[in-house]
Parts: sequence; structure tokens; C-alpha cells
Amino acid sequence: MRQLFVLFHSPGPAWDHALGFTEQPGIGEHITFMRGLTERGAMVLGGPFADKDAGGPVGMAVITASAAAEADRLAHQDRSVERGLIRVDVRPWTVPMGSALAVVPPADEGG
Repeated sequence: MRQLFVLFHSPGPAWDHALGFTEQPGIGEHITFMRGLTERGAMVLGGPFADKDAGGPVGMAVITASAAAEADRLAHQDRSVERGLIRVDVRPWTVPMGSALAVVPPADEGG
């Protein structure tokens, strides 16, 4: 069964708080990784937050995965996470309503 998970991205220890999101050294690897999730069909939505709360999350993504362990594994394959630029918090998400459900792959009830 496919489930939805939210990846909350926040500044890691290597984040330079004097620089904006797009100016961070290595942020291109993060963007490339996230585009790869889209190409693999795992990404539903994702992007940086528009506000500039330097202490809080800088962005989020909604992905599909078969289980929490798979979502966590995918999230931690991001080189920017491995290198400490970004921290990622993976949370399961239940979405019983909304127009975006049309783009979410249906759950495989067979397991």
C-alpha cells in the first residue's frame, strides 16, 4: 500500500544563516535530488517556504512510499542531508479529503 509522508526540511549544522536558500553552497544537490524523486514518481508536491524564518523549516515535500522505513530511507539519500546542510524530519500524513488526491497513486489494497 502506498502512503503519504511529509518531509520537513530545516537548516542543518552546515547551513549558513547569512545566506538565502538558493545561495546555500550545495543546495543544487538538494534540488537535483528532489527532482529525481519527481522523476521516480515518489514526489507529490515540494518546495521551499516563501517566508524567511531562519530558525524554522525552509521547505517541505510530500512523497509516496510503501512504509515509513522506505520514506525515511529516501529522505536520507539526499546528499545535502548527508552533508549536514539540511535536516529532514519524516512524518506520515493521512489525507482523507482534498482536490490534490487525484494526483496521489491509489493504495494497493493487496499489500
